[in-house]
Amino acid sequence: MNEIITLENNNIQVKEDYINTYKELKKAAEKFELMDKELKQKIKDLMTENNIEKISGCGIYAEIKYSKGRKSVDTKRLEQELPDIYEEYLKQGDPYSSLTLKILD
Repeated sequence: MNEIITLENNNIQVKEDYINTYKELKKAAEKFELMDKELKQKIKDLMTENNIEKISGCGIYAEIKYSKGRKSVDTKRLEQELPDIYEEYLKQGDPYSSLTLKILD
């Protein structure tokens, strides 16, 4: 069988070449994220400095959109000052699971 991952004696075994490829791609993705963030910030700074909301050229299109900002309820204060109302409007979300994956060197 050509399985990527197996369980042997309660230990996870992952193919070494798969882990190596995973690590390489993760590093490339992190590098891309930094480049993407830097490019976006430089474009936004340039547009803001020149009072431009939309711009295109060299294969890119950029548009700055402004929003009012988010409104939220101070749940900590509400719970302290009006606990009955807090409990009445409290909603419980559906249970879910999550996985934390760390590839060790």
